[in-house]
Amino acid sequence: MNIPEAAQASGLTSRTVRCHEDIGLVAPQRGPNGYRHFSPADIHRLRFLSRAQAARQASCRQGLRSSSLPG
Repeated sequence: MNIPEAAQASGLTSRTVRCHEDIGLVAPQRGPNGYRHFSPADIHRLRFLSRAQAARQASCRQGLRSSSLPG
């Protein structure tokens, strides 16, 4: 799978997939042409990262709602 396919399969943007690669969270193999090849394990990890990102955002939103309540 290439980057656009991996992004679509994981629910992330291509830019985020590249970012995760840059910081070492995922390490796809490279073909002879230099293109990335994302394995099923890479896609699994990207999906996990996508869910973790969504959970963190939800938690932050919940925290903002809670902190805006009168005390």
